Amino acid sequence: MIAASSSASSSSGETIGLSAGKSIALGVGAGGGAAGAGAGIGILFGKVIESVTRQPEMRDE
Repeated sequence: MIAASSSASSSSGETIGLSAGKSIALGVGAGGGAAGAGAGIGILFGKVIESVTRQPEMRDE
């Protein structure tokens, strides 16, 4: 009886560990995606500022 309950708790622990791993992976993936988008937007606006500095007459377009 004791061995059976020990086995059941081990299985439950593995399920909790798997769930925790999935949650961490989801958070890291979402954070990486947000960081990539932020870097892309920063590069885009940096190039816009650079082009307006070179040709100020294009500012209104």
